[in-house]
Amino acid sequence: MEKARRLAEEGFRVLLTCYNRPLADYLRRSAGPVERLRILNFHQLCWELAEQAGIPLPDPHAVPVPPELFTSTLPNALLDALDRIEDRFDAVVVDEGQDFLDTWWDPLQLCLADQDRAVLYVFHDDNQQLYRRVPTFPRGLVEIILHDNLRNTQRIHAAISKFYHGEALRAAGPEGRDVEWIAAGSTLEIEQALSRVLHRLVREESVAPADIVVLVSSSRTGPLKKDSVVGVFELTGDQNAEPGKVLLESIRRFKGLERQVVIVAGIDDLVPEDENGMLYVALSRARAHLVVIATAGTISRCQVPNVARSGREPSR
Repeated sequence: MEKARRLAEEGFRVLLTCYNRPLADYLRRSAGPVERLRILNFHQLCWELAEQAGIPLPDPHAVPVPPELFTSTLPNALLDALDRIEDRFDAVVVDEGQDFLDTWWDPLQLCLADQDRAVLYVFHDDNQQLYRRVPTFPRGLVEIILHDNLRNTQRIHAAISKFYHGEALRAAGPEGRDVEWIAAGSTLEIEQALSRVLHRLVREESVAPADIVVLVSSSRTGPLKKDSVVGVFELTGDQNAEPGKVLLESIRRFKGLERQVVIVAGIDDLVPEDENGMLYVALSRARAHLVVIATAGTISRCQVPNVARSGREPSR
């Protein structure tokens, strides 16, 4: 977002885009009105330009949603639209680039006004491949590896290290408080544990509910549901809900976002091939404090053995 803002201030017409709709909504709210900057997720971009060009589009409320709608129908509509309209950008900044299919890069690059002088940035993290896609990027990009973790405390950084693969990262944050691991198995035990944690955080430690998110593997099939009540706390799926409610979201939909406090619960049904990526994403969303509520077996798979309290190096 900072790169996109700076380019806009330099006079570029900038598109900041990503795959996740909640992430695009958050970026748009956070950026506020910035002249020459548009923030849309990729499929919002396809839809808006297709409508602008008069391209026929399928019923957005159709149930079930055709699987090809997002993979090919909307990207192809964007290609058709670009043949009819002059609307273009001088720069495109892509967040969470590992989520993009290889067939989406051509229409996205054709949104650039001058292919020779245009600016294209793609930010990505291969550890966050939750959609089982093989990341491919346009040719000619210069790779720059970012080594500093600017989001998490030292102890949260240590907790996610088990699921990270790649060049070593440096955690620039403070040491922080211990990660909480709370064993709970049944739905009732999870709800009771979550109620106790929320009570302590909100009532005793004065953490604002808006600074807390509860992450689950699925908000449809898991033990916790949106628009439900746990103890005295209302769980909501609306990021803009009134301050007294606590956001509950699936790990996939929250990818790219963050909160001061993250409570991970309802993750015992993760399939083995998804577990590492899902846990890496879930645990790394927390800036200041992380709580994991799960069965003892899941906790044992999550915890890094023999980590020193500083979270910097394994104990010898």
